[in-house]
Amino acid sequence: MTPVVKVDSLNKTYTGKLPVPVLHDINLEIGPSEMVALVGPSGAGKTTLLNIISTLDTPTEGKVLIRGTDVHQLSQRELNRFRRGHLGCIFQDDLLLDHLTALDNVMLPGRIARRRAKGREGCQEKGRIQQESICRCRRHSENA
Repeated sequence: MTPVVKVDSLNKTYTGKLPVPVLHDINLEIGPSEMVALVGPSGAGKTTLLNIISTLDTPTEGKVLIRGTDVHQLSQRELNRFRRGHLGCIFQDDLLLDHLTALDNVMLPGRIARRRAKGREGCQEKGRIQQESICRCRRHSENA
């Protein structure tokens, strides 16, 4: 079976006054529907590896193939298109846009990709139900 993500001979060295090697000869394959946990001590390079795989950073050497595409060989325009169509990241920090509703935050990538977001009515109905539940909880706590 063809891997969804393949990392081949990946190296990353940060440059400055002194070079700081972070990743050395990393090889990894992740198949469809496979779940992977990346564990290690602080400073081991976990975030660097994830940033390189997700195209937020570039490797010093090596390849990252996502669905067979060497993502770090794409032009910026091609990479932007690839990200919109194939990648999604959930960051540790809350990176929602405050001026948008939760539904609009979720639908934003679809709008950017100029795709009609499917199931808007269903999402709106879920949002109304959740909002009603929140209001009921508030009324209940105020009356308690």
